Amino acid sequence: MKNLANKIGKTLKNLLYGVIPITIASFLPMNEAKGQIAKIENPNTIYLTFQPGDFGLGVRYDRRISQFGVYSSLSKGNYKLPNEIYIKNHVKVALGGLFYLREKYVDSPKGFFNFGLSYHNYGEKSDPLKMINEKAFKPLSIEIGVGVRTGHFSSGMRIDPLKWEGALDFGISF
Repeated sequence: MKNLANKIGKTLKNLLYGVIPITIASFLPMNEAKGQIAKIENPNTIYLTFQPGDFGLGVRYDRRISQFGVYSSLSKGNYKLPNEIYIKNHVKVALGGLFYLREKYVDSPKGFFNFGLSYHNYGEKSDPLKMINEKAFKPLSIEIGVGVRTGHFSSGMRIDPLKWEGALDFGISF
């Protein structure tokens, strides 16, 4: 069990080391190439995240680079299920890419799609009747989502089709 905890800790640590350079690089100034399309207005977005499945709260950061972008999120929650089943300290880290719709297709709200990888770490579990399938606790998964941005406000929805977990994002662009 201790070996598994060490392995999970190392994997989570490696994922977090990947988030740091991406976040730092997104704030660095970039040189404009001649003939580059107009400057992107408000390329950064910070979200508050709510996960209804485990009543999790977290944060998400988006950085628009062109028609594409990157995002990262971190959240924590606790599952409370019937029959005194619970899972404490569900931590989720996600990294992924964004694809923004061209503005000629949409007028005022600007839409986007996202696709990413997520890492799950589950804390204490209580399942006295052994009702939860152990496959549900695999640490790596994927997520897909959609969102819309109007002015400085942005909202989105992400779902993990392998675990059937969702997340709602509400953010401000700057």
